[in-house]
This record gives sequence, structure tokens and C-alpha cells, in this order.
Amino acid sequence: MNEKLLHYIWKYRLFNQSNLYTIDDQKIHILHPGHHNQNQGPDFLHARIRINKIEWVGNIELHVKSSDWNHHKHSDDDNYKNVILHVVWIHDKSIDISFPTLQLQDITSKLLLHKYQNLTEKKKFIPCENIKPDLNDLLLLKLKERLVIERLQQKASQLQNSLEKLNFDWLELFWRLICRNFGGKINADAFEKIACNTPIKVLIKIQPDLFQIEAILFGQAGLLSHHHPDEYQRKLGKEYVFLKNKFSINKPRININYLRMNPNAFPTIRISQLAMFIHSNANDFLNILNHDNLDEIIKCFRIGTSDYWNTHYIFNKKSRFKKKYTGVEFINTIIINTIVIMKFLIEKNRNDSSYVENSINFLEKTKAESNLIIKEFQKNKLISKNAFDSQAYIQLKKEYCDHLGCLDCMIGKQIFKI
Repeated sequence: MNEKLLHYIWKYRLFNQSNLYTIDDQKIHILHPGHHNQNQGPDFLHARIRINKIEWVGNIELHVKSSDWNHHKHSDDDNYKNVILHVVWIHDKSIDISFPTLQLQDITSKLLLHKYQNLTEKKKFIPCENIKPDLNDLLLLKLKERLVIERLQQKASQLQNSLEKLNFDWLELFWRLICRNFGGKINADAFEKIACNTPIKVLIKIQPDLFQIEAILFGQAGLLSHHHPDEYQRKLGKEYVFLKNKFSINKPRININYLRMNPNAFPTIRISQLAMFIHSNANDFLNILNHDNLDEIIKCFRIGTSDYWNTHYIFNKKSRFKKKYTGVEFINTIIINTIVIMKFLIEKNRNDSSYVENSINFLEKTKAESNLIIKEFQKNKLISKNAFDSQAYIQLKKEYCDHLGCLDCMIGKQIFKI
């Protein structure tokens, strides 16, 4: 037994309430278990109980053992002066308190404890994968909506902090988020540092010249040298030195990684595609977010590279000719992690009452991600038909399953129903 499970049992009254007696044989009725307190002080506030026909209103403290009251020194803490009941899993010791104690061990279903043990004792990809919870379509939809909204709110909260630090410069925020997501999981932080040290307004000034955009981005990534044997790399290096001084750009300290990566997603290819994106869209940058037509947004991100990269994956090593366009999965990732969240944040800041609904609708029109998490949920017959589904399952996995947060999960609550 742990206090989290004990709190859950008490909060949802998952114990036999038909004939309750305290440790000192007083008849007790639980009229209201109280409101769960996440801050300092007793665990449940404003509870209502009846003992021997007298109704009491106050706070309730829970412990696994009665002796924990003394271990935590609650008697010396003024926050616990209004406690009216001590609820414990096991009464291991008589303590000097002025209110009764209720033990739950003997009146709680062993089946519930068995279910909890099955969920938490074995390390599984999804804790409940061997249990078949009773999930109807309506309940599953409610679960996914809650998870998607939760995920959008978390991402938006992080971006809101960045936006405020940028004095509400939406253009710069959009640029940094795009750049980060072009970096993928492996180079996301490095690409974001490139963006933070390369203002989008500088790139807009040189927007007509793809070569100059590449020079700045490759230079900021630390991939250039004007003494290198590769002619194109030397030219870019020379141009970078000129532009860096002209625009007073600070070069970030970053490490670019190529390990365990498909060559089509090499950082060199992504930087060239990013340069092409700016070259093609810089004059209409923020207006991309005004598109409600998904196909129009896809067109904006369906981009290739400069000619040099048709025959290269890295500098100074020629490869078979291949035009390297952004793929469907990459574009979907950009839409999910950049476009949708930016739209969500913009509409939220405008106090648009339908900002949540609009973002959900957009996700429903976008293809689902294809990754290990989604495949594992699919094995458990939780299929992702679109990005709304896949984002919900990613949130479920990362925020609940990985932390054994079954007590806070809708699926877990269904499992624990007695």
C-alpha cells in the first residue's frame, strides 16, 4: 500500500461503507470525503462525517500507518488543528489525538488491490495491456479529447513563456519553432539555437538569394570552412563571414549529430530544405498560419534543396543524383508540432472561444504519426486514424503509462471499478 492509492480509495470511496466503525467502536457515516488537497496541510479538506448521530465538518488526514501521524509531527503543526478524522490503511499503534481513527484494510476489496498490483509491479509498455478495460466508443472519445487538450495546453504554456520573453514577437516565435522541428528529435535543440542566434528578420532581408540563406544557416550550424577542399563549402564559408559581420550575428556553440539517422534526414539536407522554405515563403511567413486549408499548408512545406544537395548528403562526398524533397511524415510532424500549436496559441491569445475545437478539427484532418508508441497501442486495438488519435495516445503513454499514473487515467479508473 502507498499513500497515492490510499488517497484514491478514500476519494472515490472504494471500500465497504455499509457498516463502518472507528477503531474505538464508534458508528461512522461518510457524508462527503472532502476535497483532495494538493498543497500543504491535511489531505482532504471540508469533509463531512457523522459519528453517533453528530455531524462533523472539517479536514481528514490519511496515512498508511497510524504511527505516521507522529513521524510527520502533525500534532505540532497548526495546519492540522481542524482534522476530524484520521484514516489509515492499518492501525499499528495508538496515538494521542482527540479525533477518531478509521482503518480501511479490512473493508477494502482485495480485487482492487490485486488489479493495482498487476498494473504496477510488472514493467510493460502499457501497464494495462494484459487487462481488458470496458471502454465504449463514447468513453474512449472523452479520454482522447482530454488527452489532446492536455497536450495542447502543455505545449502552449511553454510557448507562451517564450512569446512573452520575445515581447510578443509572433514572427520570431514561429521561426524558432519551425527551425526546432526541422531539427527532428536528435538535432532539435541545436536547430533552435541556430534560430535564436539568427533573427528571421535578417533572413527575410536576403530572402531572394537562396545561396546567402544557406551560407548563414550552414555557418551558424558550424558546418563551413573557407579552407575546405569542397568548392561549394568554401564559397558558402566566405559568404558566411561577410554576412555574419554585415548583420552582426552571434554564432552559437552547438553540436550537430548524424548518428542513427536516415540520410534523407541528415542535418545538411534539413538545413538546405529550411533555407529553401525561407526562400519560398519568407514574404508570406505568418500568413501560413491563416490557412485553414490543409493542402495549402502542405504545399508550403513540400520543398526541396539547392542543386548541390541533389548529388550530396554531406559536404565533399558526392552521391547518386536524387532530388530530396520533404516527405509526408516529416510534413505531418511539422503541421502537428508547429502549425497546430501556433494556431492554438494565437487563437487563445485572441480569446477566441473556439480555439480548442479548431485545433482538434485540424488534427482530425491530419495524418497520424507512425512511431513505436502508436504501433504498440495498435497492438492493443487502439488504432490511430488521424493525428487527433495519435497525439492522444502519445500523451497517454508519456504522461501516464510511463509514470504508472493509472489512478489518474480514465482507463485506469475503469479498471478499478468494483
